[in-house]
Amino acid sequence: MISGSTGSVGHALVQTARAAGASVIALVSSDEKASQAREAGPHFVINWQHGNVVEDVMALTEGKEADEAFDPVGGHLFSLLLASLRRMGQLISIGFTGGKEVSVNLLDIIGREKIVKGYALHSDTPEQDLNS
Repeated sequence: MISGSTGSVGHALVQTARAAGASVIALVSSDEKASQAREAGPHFVINWQHGNVVEDVMALTEGKEADEAFDPVGGHLFSLLLASLRRMGQLISIGFTGGKEVSVNLLDIIGREKIVKGYALHSDTPEQDLNS
């Protein structure tokens, strides 16, 4: 799953995930953005303003839930992405255009052993770049 799929980071993530062979679910906030997101080539697009993201992801994954989520948006979407992950799924937080404060269900994280990571591109050192 990739939130903010019409932004520059989200758009690039959709394309990169597709190139890596992933089945991609793009999350967007409007029908107009859904059309734009489809240009990057995700397998599915969910307008999180309509319906229930967790239920939609369950339906699209045939009850398996998502393996990973990339979140350049933060805010309310962070919690929706986290709730849509499978047991031991991983959420990578890479931005907060939608807000820096989030609400999480610790029982969901602990009980289902989910992984939450933060990533800041500008924090990479030259050594990390060479080891990538």
